[in-house]
Amino acid sequence: AALSVLNRQLEAEAALRPELEGGGEEEPRLAARVLSALLAASSGRREEAIGKMSAVVAERGQEAWPYALRSRLYGGQDKAACLRDLAAAVRRRPPVWVYLERSRVHEELGDLPRALRDVESAIAAQGPTADLLMRKAHIQVCRRHYHLAVPAYTQAISLRPGDAQAYLGRAMVHCIRNRLPEAVRDAAKAEAVSADAVVALERIRMQIYAGAAGRIDSDLDGLGVKRPDLAGRALFLKGCHALKQGRYEDAVSCFEKAGGSGAEQGLDLKAGFHRAAALCLAAAPKTERPDPKTARLVICGLG
Repeated sequence: AALSVLNRQLEAEAALRPELEGGGEEEPRLAARVLSALLAASSGRREEAIGKMSAVVAERGQEAWPYALRSRLYGGQDKAACLRDLAAAVRRRPPVWVYLERSRVHEELGDLPRALRDVESAIAAQGPTADLLMRKAHIQVCRRHYHLAVPAYTQAISLRPGDAQAYLGRAMVHCIRNRLPEAVRDAAKAEAVSADAVVALERIRMQIYAGAAGRIDSDLDGLGVKRPDLAGRALFLKGCHALKQGRYEDAVSCFEKAGGSGAEQGLDLKAGFHRAAALCLAAAPKTERPDPKTARLVICGLG
């Protein structure tokens, strides 16, 4: 398969040679040079790709896009060079995606204030869109400025009412702020606009955390049957529900099944930790067991 991909890349580069070597129109030749650089990058020839793109930068340096494209070639291997190119692009009245690209790099480097400023610059340049506001909300959550994340999610929802992820994002922030009824309502709204079973799982998780009434166990059983790939996660949540209700033996059984499902990477470790804690609680004499609220603190939340 790898050889087949390499052959296709070589064929594509060979097809570009007439444009690269000929004296045809400027724009097609420029496009061919850019594509040649991207093909070199995709086949692992990073230095060659950067060299080719640097030639484009030298020729069209008054525009933003060559710097922005070269920044992607530097990628994660040279963040300083990547940011230098993005800064050069920003000085040249770039398209909005350049601000978002630099915001992403700043976030990877842990510089969240600058990541936020770039998103705000994108909003100022283009006006608020649901995607830009979702990005702004995400950064505010990373900064733990939850009170500022809520209005960003709310604005995103007003622009795109059918966005389940915006409702779930706001539900998560409400949950962190211990506004549990609001969290449950937003999770229910997310499920109302999306048929995705993952969204349904999130709604149930919020219900469990908030202690809200509902057919939680039967809903989880139904989801596990409907989506076998989510059966492990459904069993894990069923164990959390049993744990919260003080049914420690049932919780142990659910966590054991969830850990053995092999359906999701990392779930075995999380389920194993919760199972160990539930076993300790189940082993205690009934008169000495903590109340379910205290037990929840022992487990450190619902994961």
